[in-house]
Amino acid sequence: MDFNKISKQYLKQNIPLPYDLAFNLGKEALRALTDEDPQSIAACIALLVGLHTKATYGYSGGGSHHSYDTPPDASEQIAGVCAAIMEGMNDSFITTNQQIVVDNCGMGGDYLRTANVSTLSALIAASSGRVKVCKHGSPGNADAGRQGSSDFINELGINTFTSTENLNRSIDNCGFAYTEALDTRYKLIHQLSHTFVPLSHMNDIIGPITNPIVPHQHTHKIIGVNDLIHPSLLAKAYSILNKKSVTHLTRGIFLRGYGDDSNTGMDELSLCAGGNDVTIFENGEFYPVHIDAFSFGLQPTLCSSITVPEGLTKGSFSTSILDKSSNNSDAINMVLANSALVFHLVDPQCGLKEAFRIAECQYYSHDLVSFAGQIANIMR
Repeated sequence: MDFNKISKQYLKQNIPLPYDLAFNLGKEALRALTDEDPQSIAACIALLVGLHTKATYGYSGGGSHHSYDTPPDASEQIAGVCAAIMEGMNDSFITTNQQIVVDNCGMGGDYLRTANVSTLSALIAASSGRVKVCKHGSPGNADAGRQGSSDFINELGINTFTSTENLNRSIDNCGFAYTEALDTRYKLIHQLSHTFVPLSHMNDIIGPITNPIVPHQHTHKIIGVNDLIHPSLLAKAYSILNKKSVTHLTRGIFLRGYGDDSNTGMDELSLCAGGNDVTIFENGEFYPVHIDAFSFGLQPTLCSSITVPEGLTKGSFSTSILDKSSNNSDAINMVLANSALVFHLVDPQCGLKEAFRIAECQYYSHDLVSFAGQIANIMR
């Protein structure tokens, strides 16, 4: 691969890669990792970091004022790299006994230290029996909390490197399992950003798209995006991946949440005054929707009321929500709203207010610590 040509013609000019070139970059990254080729590993890291910018992704503005600029269109760059990674995973895809397995994960890049919202909301949704969730994630390295979903999952005693058999048993029996982005049985690419150089690069986008669950079962997805891209860009990338039969996404919800204003963002659904940028992907088409606190029948909250209190770690704050020892109703409602989004994802006829009531009932009536313990016993 001509790394110098890519650097001069694309990276330096903030021009996104066309699909074929992006695909070749993804293949080269996997080859370099497999062959333990240090020079190519270094070059791939440099390109994946350099191409991961607002200028390349064509994103500007904030909150309701954010806009997705048509030129440049980086959807082919995202789709090409992800297609190469998924082709490389083809022999290690995980097949489950379930028809549909849902994932809700974020890219990191939060400017707020919130709880592990997507993991908590996934546990609540799965505990209801209404959905089967195979959460995907990694240790934290991209946001202010520095404690990713894998860190919190480990704190709950759940082995993120369990066998495929145990993973399937957990999905069947509990409706929840977890796939680790650093598990080299399924994926290699995350070693670039977590093992070699802990920098934010295209792995932030690649990871949420490339859950190891076999694509024809992984048809429903929520992705919280970072501050570099607009949610509609992911929808465009999935349109390409679906047309090439790399993915089989039926319904997706892609979003960027904001705090008290559009200058403070998070990769989860927000109930703060800044609202959310949301794109719905449905049967190959995608469109923007407006979702805010009022959509759930709630009043907007302040950033200060959902952030991790001084003296607590992100994990301990998340645990206090899970075991209901927290009296922070705003942070709890944020988690419940994100759970409601999972219910709405799989059943769009279930409105957000109704879905929130379902999540609220499930949270307060179910022993989630025991539920996590059941998962831990299976995924040992």
